[in-house]
Amino acid sequence: MTADLAELAVVPEWRTQPESLTPGFRPVRRFRLRVPLPAIIALVYLSAALFVLWRVWKGLRSSVLPDNQDQVMMEWFFAYDAHVLTHLQNPFLTTLQNYPTGFNGMANTLLLGLGIPLAPITLAFGPTATFALTLTLGMASTAFGWYWVFQRHLRLHQVAAVVGGAVCGFGPAIVSHAHGHVNFVFGALLPWIAIRLIRAGATKRPWRDGVYLGLLVSWQIFIGEEPLLLFAFGCVVFGLGLLGFDFRRTVTWGRGAVRPIITGVAVTLVLTGVPIWWQFFGPQSYRTLDHTGTSNDLLEFVQFPEHSVGNLLWTTERLSTNPTELSAYYGLLLPVVIAAIVVMWGRPLVRAAALAIGVMLVLSLGPTLDIAGHHTGIPLPWAALREIPPLSTIVELRFAGACLPLIAMLIAMAIDRILRSEHRDVRILGLGALAVALVPLVPTPLDVVPRPPVPGFISHTMWQKYVHGGSVVFAPLPGHSYAEPLRWQAVADFGFPMASGYFVGPNVWGVGSHYPDPNFTSELLKSVYETGTVPSITDADRLEFITDLQDWDADVVVLPHTVRDRQMYDVLTALFNRPGTYLGDVWVWQFDLKGAATG
Repeated sequence: MTADLAELAVVPEWRTQPESLTPGFRPVRRFRLRVPLPAIIALVYLSAALFVLWRVWKGLRSSVLPDNQDQVMMEWFFAYDAHVLTHLQNPFLTTLQNYPTGFNGMANTLLLGLGIPLAPITLAFGPTATFALTLTLGMASTAFGWYWVFQRHLRLHQVAAVVGGAVCGFGPAIVSHAHGHVNFVFGALLPWIAIRLIRAGATKRPWRDGVYLGLLVSWQIFIGEEPLLLFAFGCVVFGLGLLGFDFRRTVTWGRGAVRPIITGVAVTLVLTGVPIWWQFFGPQSYRTLDHTGTSNDLLEFVQFPEHSVGNLLWTTERLSTNPTELSAYYGLLLPVVIAAIVVMWGRPLVRAAALAIGVMLVLSLGPTLDIAGHHTGIPLPWAALREIPPLSTIVELRFAGACLPLIAMLIAMAIDRILRSEHRDVRILGLGALAVALVPLVPTPLDVVPRPPVPGFISHTMWQKYVHGGSVVFAPLPGHSYAEPLRWQAVADFGFPMASGYFVGPNVWGVGSHYPDPNFTSELLKSVYETGTVPSITDADRLEFITDLQDWDADVVVLPHTVRDRQMYDVLTALFNRPGTYLGDVWVWQFDLKGAATG
């Protein structure tokens, strides 16, 4: 602020020059374009995001991220958001997937906070453009937001703040989630929520600031609730640490923050109360997730993420469940962070951050400890916490990525201390150690593969002849490992519902799962698709098949080209007891509700 005032006080050079006595003479004013430093930093972050995602932008219509169905799901969400906006439908319950039961929109990541404002882009350029745009802006704006926190509110050196922001926006967890988890990549609101919380303790306008806080939190809820919940958990643990290490200042902050926080909670409840009630008590709701295989391995903490400079030099076996969940792959960063904690231990902020990071990393290991793929059976704290709402809705391995801002803060504070040191050797050794830890984590561009073509049966609207108010049953049924039918449904402008789908809904035990309740047909088609084995079909099997089609209110069964399409064709021919019709790059079997296969 002082620097800004000093700059305003400088008299422009042209003002000090004597004016000519010639009547009508006017001095020529020199125009200089001055770009504020924050704008330059924002452009640097944006350029870095475009570098990571340039292959995605280059192949908007022709390519897709490999080995991952989450991109298809996120693009479906964006297309669905635009659809409900233009058709004025209830977004919180839809039967377009999992027909006729449907699924709970609020219990899924519909991205309404992004999809609704960006609906014009989706309608004009397609959901893939919205997907690429939100990833790009998500990385850049998240990095800039945390840079602003570190520079303006922690008063750190500009270089330290820039590096800290880059760690937040382009860290291992963010680049990993860019394979399909837009809700985790777009963390742009979290640093501004943090700023409101920091200011809450000394604000002179508690009601106004509380309203701002409530608006930010409400918007974040409609972008992604799990990132917000992880952020809130980290804030609570961090706050408890400050309470223990700096009691007086924390209590002082707490007294001033009561009114703005209460106001923020009230505003949030008014704006999101009904949707949240729908999420937990509405149709197809659930209160806990299936946590099978969602923990980190201890060895992951020192491995390099797949799309990083370090992985180019030292490739290791992936221990995580899929490419979107590399949140714990910090390489050499954690040992350097530990060293920084030891050096700066005297600061309460450092102690509280160390406590929060330690707690979240331990929780990310799950209920029992795994080391290099071996199950030790050693119990961990998550075993006692995973059934407690709302923690029961968190995928625990994501705790490792949620502490990224705290890790970035410690890195930024360490750089600030090194740069301000009067000893040249300290600066060289300190910056060298940080470079060894950070450079291997620099992300490389994400890979893409050719996108499967849309069958002519969909793109040429041939489906309209076969769908008469019922559903389309794709073989195999869309799900976690095969989600292309979601894209075809969006291409058809949601003109038909489909059986099954890729979403999160309650299973037979009421636990949230990506796998809809199985039946005979879904299990049979899944087995054929995964193994290629065609079992012998009996009359009893045909009766169960017909019952499932009736439960789905099916109009038509569609077999596109897949890795097992020959085997899938054989089993469907046996189930229908007649061959299908080849039309528009797919095989088609029409079906009526009375259980008769028609020609």
